[in-house]
Amino acid sequence: MTKKDIERNKKLMEYAIHTNELEGHVFTEEDIEFLMSVAEGKMTVEEAIKIVLKK
Repeated sequence: MTKKDIERNKKLMEYAIHTNELEGHVFTEEDIEFLMSVAEGKMTVEEAIKIVLKK
């Protein structure tokens, strides 16, 4: 993943988070860090799904 891809993904994730907050969802700092780690490529979507399903 290039730096340009990472920046694009981060902006898209920020938009998705903001949109959900406008609809009433409340994200914790932990939630935002988790989502941004996926957007930044630190974790794959598959890994994130496994973590979420375990909660």
